Amino acid sequence: MLDHGIINDGLVPVDSAALPGADLVKLEGLDHSVTVKVSKNIPLDRTKFTKALLLTLFSK
Repeated sequence: MLDHGIINDGLVPVDSAALPGADLVKLEGLDHSVTVKVSKNIPLDRTKFTKALLLTLFSK
C-alpha cells in the first residue's frame, strides 16, 4: 500500500479505520499488530498503552 502512496498501519489504510463521529487515536511508528503482540522491531509497553487508551475513554 505504501508503494502506492496509501498511508497504512501495516494491515489497512489508516483512513479506513476511522469511524465517522468516533474518537480516533493515531500514533506514529506503530503498526496494526504491535498493539496485541510482541514485536522485535517496534518496542511498545502494551500495558501502558492500554491504560492510556482507557484513561482517554473514561475521562470524557
